[in-house]
Amino acid sequence: MSTFYENNPELREYFESLPISVKNRILEARIPIYTVEQLQKAADAMQAVNHENQYY
Repeated sequence: MSTFYENNPELREYFESLPISVKNRILEARIPIYTVEQLQKAADAMQAVNHENQYY
């Protein structure tokens, strides 16, 4: 089974630009992602969670 970004160059480029912690959280969450916009929303949400966790 391939990951959501393997067959879409645009998704792959954006996904690969993300910090490893964000990429891992997105993959672990198994969020259905089909567009760059969905990936951006997921990444923004994961980055916000990572940012909040830095203070605890």
